[in-house]
Amino acid sequence: MTRRGAWFSLRASLWFIPTLVVVTAATGALVFIKVDQRFDSAIRQYGPDFLPIEAEIAQQILATIASSMITVAGVVFSITMVALSLTANQYSPRILRTFMRDRLNQLTLGIFTGGFVYSLLVLQAIDSQQHVFIPLISVWLAILVALVGIFFLIAFIHRTAASIQVADITAIITSETIAAMDSIQCSLKGFGNLTDVDKLKNFDKLKVHGTHQGSDQHAVPALKSGYVQDIDIANLCVLACQYKVQIQLECAVGDFIVEQHPLLWIYRHDNNNESLESFDQNLQKCFAINSYRTIEQDPAFGIRQIVDIALRALSPGINDTTTAINCLDYLHVILHHALQMPEMPNVYWENGQPRLQIRQWTPEHLIDIALNEIRQNGKENVAVLLRLLRLIRQLLEDKNLLDEQLANKQDGERKRLFHHANLVLHQAKRSIVEPADQEVIAESFNKIAALMN
Repeated sequence: MTRRGAWFSLRASLWFIPTLVVVTAATGALVFIKVDQRFDSAIRQYGPDFLPIEAEIAQQILATIASSMITVAGVVFSITMVALSLTANQYSPRILRTFMRDRLNQLTLGIFTGGFVYSLLVLQAIDSQQHVFIPLISVWLAILVALVGIFFLIAFIHRTAASIQVADITAIITSETIAAMDSIQCSLKGFGNLTDVDKLKNFDKLKVHGTHQGSDQHAVPALKSGYVQDIDIANLCVLACQYKVQIQLECAVGDFIVEQHPLLWIYRHDNNNESLESFDQNLQKCFAINSYRTIEQDPAFGIRQIVDIALRALSPGINDTTTAINCLDYLHVILHHALQMPEMPNVYWENGQPRLQIRQWTPEHLIDIALNEIRQNGKENVAVLLRLLRLIRQLLEDKNLLDEQLANKQDGERKRLFHHANLVLHQAKRSIVEPADQEVIAESFNKIAALMN
């Protein structure tokens, strides 16, 4: 498990932030009680007139706050569970972690549980029989926490009502997917001393040219089955350069891997097996494998979630064309961003020697994930087919403009888009009965063909 993978798991949990808030509240209660004990006389002498409170009143206030906080915490948890269940049934179970990662939901639960713990600790510090000590600052802070909790509750209810709307869901997933693309690009830019952009080649060609001839090779297996959530590329580069080996990854982030199947291959030229076992263990620590996928380093998973929502909308039992088109709108945003990004390197070099080859997502791969299943399931829906063709046409227009500006023509991406346009046209000819609808679809396809010429 990588550090980043552990952080992904913590971020998507409903217990981490509330636990931190509870611990902070308990620590704060103990600290402010000590402050009250230390400056009690000064607070009563120089503090505002409204600050002093009778012991019985302070106990009643704290008891009321504590009981209210824990009650509302239960309500917040119940609302969260209902929203999660509704979203999973109506859209897709794969988007649940989008709600679980929401900071406002986690903080709201933490505010009310933390306020409960804080009030209980301050309550037990009041000496009501001898009237010797009343922690005035701590009591007023408990009142302040209760007021803050009210604002958090209002914001939580508003966020929950908005977050179960499909437009908000797809917009959030889109922004997270684009952020994942940018994060991957930034991480790859960080290895300037290991990467020679002018010498980037296909790793398979290196084998043909004899880079691995005469080298000792062995596979590093996965320790468990699951989805690859994260790969520590930086550490792999460091290890490859430190041990003077060549590493070829057999999996990418988002892939499902079976226990004992190769994670990567190592090519060694010195046939020195000293400390090979510890080296393999260090390499295995660079992989985070879990039972579910995460979006932080896996843009294809973001597209997968939006496609799932579209497929649910196109199912015969729902038949919600508007939701499907909304999903295509945001898929258009993601694919536009992917096509505008520079080509990502997949081979890292050190002093002219290839050290690491990674498996990387490509725009063609993302196009296939985004368009294939929606086209197949929307084969009789004219509006969906037309939106697919418009998406392809606009992507081609943007791609042609970018290629002209950069004097660089990426035929692979253009051909893949035109391939999908052909598939849509053939699907329409087989499935659409009305000649007028076929004519409109053919006209839209002709505009795409003109762009290709």
